[in-house]
Amino acid sequence: MDVLAKNSEPLQVNILVIPQTSLMCLASVLEPMRAVNRISETNLFNWTITSVDGNPVPLSCKLITPADQTFRRNLKGDLLVVLASLHPQQNFGRQLVKDVGTACQNHLAVAGIEAGAWLLAHAGQLDGRIATTHWENLEDYAIRFPRLKISDERYVIDGKYVTTAGASPTIDFMLYLVHSRFSPQLAAEASANFIYDSSDMQSEHQHIASLGAIARKSNMVGQAIKLMERSLDDPVNIKVIAADLHTSVRSLEKQFKKTLDTSPGQYYRKLRIGSARRMLIGTSLSMREIAIRTGFSSLPSFSRLFK
Repeated sequence: MDVLAKNSEPLQVNILVIPQTSLMCLASVLEPMRAVNRISETNLFNWTITSVDGNPVPLSCKLITPADQTFRRNLKGDLLVVLASLHPQQNFGRQLVKDVGTACQNHLAVAGIEAGAWLLAHAGQLDGRIATTHWENLEDYAIRFPRLKISDERYVIDGKYVTTAGASPTIDFMLYLVHSRFSPQLAAEASANFIYDSSDMQSEHQHIASLGAIARKSNMVGQAIKLMERSLDDPVNIKVIAADLHTSVRSLEKQFKKTLDTSPGQYYRKLRIGSARRMLIGTSLSMREIAIRTGFSSLPSFSRLFK
């Protein structure tokens, strides 16, 4: 990826914003560039915001972001950033998919932010590559695009293509870009500008729960939740989790009660039900398929719990 090579030349970034994109994802792309330009006192980043029709774009939070121009297939630049979040496939017309595929060839690097990874996959740009997207849609992403190598990492770089799982991983990638292309000091100053401490590496797995505050209270609970998240479809016994953590079930229960005011079993069940709810809302899977994917062997018991 040439944009990551050490170079002091400014980068031209073209940004495609799809309707219902998250404001946080958009800000995660724009604000690091703005901060770097301010700190360096020069325009190391120049960017253009585009939309499908050139009109302002409604974001998921109901705010409207203006567009500088209409997205076109002959758009050229250094980095193309494709942003999408909620209900992405409702906004992916056949012509847009085709135009994005062509525009990718006119850029040194391409980034699919959150559901932007879906649009790149629809355009055939990620076939045979490693890619990620937000954990809520990761399984469906794998089913829809079997020619991709799916990763649950926070962001993935494979050749000229980058895919990120959401807002925070996008900030991480943007700071990594600054670190690699311009200087580590500039990346550190930009990070400090946001009072942002990126402790998660690229290879860190996505987590359903926000583990930072939990792990600070109890590392044991944080590690237990990680084990639970990795086995939602095939739940393991709490005794096995305790053994993996080299502790007793009693000690683990005490830590969960102290940290989260619940038991490990109740928390595990809550994770699985939450995953089922997201599948019910965001996919066309049947209740039976959802029950299987969240580790419930009995559909009636799953239905009772879900209600």
